[in-house]
Amino acid sequence: MLTRSRRVPVKNRDRAIAFYSALLGVDLERDAQALTFEERSDNVSTLLHVSVADRLDDALAFIWSNGGRVLDPEPSTAGEDRYALVMDCEGNHLALYTE
Repeated sequence: MLTRSRRVPVKNRDRAIAFYSALLGVDLERDAQALTFEERSDNVSTLLHVSVADRLDDALAFIWSNGGRVLDPEPSTAGEDRYALVMDCEGNHLALYTE
């Protein structure tokens, strides 16, 4: 879950909304508080830190099958927490983590 509003640069707003709605389990068409998507034609990207609770493996599988890339093939661990660096369907980097 995202903890505050974020502006996310995207090439295709509809695709990004569908991607993030499915990844986060939130209807971002209705709840624009979590993310704001801004269509851009330049190569600007952002790094988002996203908690996926205990669903990291499912989130990584989702990323692979929905136009994203897993940049770190093996999730890392820090104590009890796990995290992975991925790229969304728009070229933005995500640091997925469990808590």
